Amino acid sequence: GFILLKRGQFEEATREFQTALTLDASNESPLMNLAELSAKDKNYAQAIQYYEKALPLAPDRGLIYLRLGQLYLQENGDLPKAKAVWQKGAENTIDEDARNKLQEFLNR
Repeated sequence: GFILLKRGQFEEATREFQTALTLDASNESPLMNLAELSAKDKNYAQAIQYYEKALPLAPDRGLIYLRLGQLYLQENGDLPKAKAVWQKGAENTIDEDARNKLQEFLNR
């Protein structure tokens, strides 16, 4: 799916990511990729749903918190909700770069 995504074959990539989820629903990566495909199509509500499903699967993955907060802003301009998820991410992520980026977003 990821190779198809990079090639711009979005429909095919979507099918592959959905297949990956049917094979192993405990992996957050297909959900994150489906979220980005939804966001690309400006379907922010669907993208948020995918990231919210991915979050409990990888609660230490900073990118989920980063993008989820950004999507809350894009979907309805909800800065308090975005900051709350960024704060939670800053507390939970193990990735120092992501933690720094989350802190940067919080300080805006």
